[in-house]
Order: sequence, then structure tokens, then C-alpha cells
Amino acid sequence: MDNRGPLFTLLAVAVLFFVLLGINVSKRVEPARQAASPPTVVVPTATTTAAAGSATTTSATAAFPAEASYVGRTTKGDASIAITVKGGKAVAYLCDGRKTEAWLQGTATNGVLSLQGRGGAQLTGEVAGERMSGTVSTGGAEWSFTASSARTPAGLYRANAAVSGVPSKIGWIVQPDGSEVGILNRNGAVEPAPPLGPGASTVILEQGARVPVEHVTGDSGTG
Repeated sequence: MDNRGPLFTLLAVAVLFFVLLGINVSKRVEPARQAASPPTVVVPTATTTAAAGSATTTSATAAFPAEASYVGRTTKGDASIAITVKGGKAVAYLCDGRKTEAWLQGTATNGVLSLQGRGGAQLTGEVAGERMSGTVSTGGAEWSFTASSARTPAGLYRANAAVSGVPSKIGWIVQPDGSEVGILNRNGAVEPAPPLGPGASTVILEQGARVPVEHVTGDSGTG
């Protein structure tokens, strides 16, 4: 009699047991793997970063206002200086009221001044809010200066005329306290300028000649 039947039955039961056991173990391991997986992190792309940087750059504004005047003195107080800016252009005048003067013109952009004048005169400066500082050089000498924003009648003025037949140019710097300093330049020969007076539109020269006075702005040039 063949007794292999019960043996095959036991073997089949054992195989089935191990198969079921393997399935059960795999179900327990899979959730554990899922729990151990790190969360997905979304990293901004380079395009997003670049766009943000571009927006920041676009919103930046120039430090100079559209039009303004600054008046001050050299560090040692031996000369006055006036700077007027308009539309990215600037005119400056250095004057000690006796023998030293310099007219300069150039650019005023991104808070930086870069001006030039006759005889190699140079002015560089930076603005910070209502104040400006820098250096100016002419005739082999150099001065450091500071200046503050000023309102009319403070500021820079000039007049051009022929005095006794000689081409002449007058420059004045009016300080916020009303004090003024200026030079009359007769074709290279200099002397103190005649008094201007607050808000004056003309000045009287020798022989009673009345000359128009110009309030200088940044785009006026140095003519």
C-alpha cells in the first residue's frame, strides 16, 4: 500500500504555511520603509531666483533728486563751495572771495559727482541724503569739502558783462545764513565781487552799469 499520500499532504501544508508567512512579513516591512522615507523638498529654480534679483535691481533709484542745490565750505573753512544738479548734470563753483575760484561742470549720477574745469580743475563727491562730501582741486591745491542741501535764496549765482570794455564774469555763493562770497574776474584779473544782496536779480557795477544776475542750475553749464 502506497503511504506517500499523507506525506505529500504534509509537504503541501508546509509550503502553504511558509508562503503565507512570507506574505505577512512583506506587508509589515513595506509600511516601515515608507515611514523611513524622507519628505520631498521643493527647491526654487534658478529662474525664480534670477527673477527676484531682477525685480530688486529695477526698484533701485538714483541718490540725486531731479534738481537740487548744495552749499558748504572746505574743511578748513578757507573757501566756500556751491554745487547745483539737474537731470544728471552738475555745476560747481569754488571761491574764497579774494583770489581763488574755479567753475566746474560734469555729471551727477547714482549719487556720485564727477566734474571738470579749466586748467585741470577736478571735483569728485558723493551724496548721502541731505549732505554731500568730496574733494576739489585747482591751481595745484586740493581741498576737502562738505555741503548741505539748500533752498533759494541760498545757492549759486553769476553775471556776465563787459566792464569798461573788458569781458567780465562774476560768481557768488550765498550761504543759508545769508552770508555771501564772490569774485569778479576781469579777463583773468580777479577781485572781490560787489555785494549781491538777498534775492537780487541785478547787480550794479562801476559807472552805474546794472547787470542781470542768473541763478545757476545744474544744466546751465559754466559759460
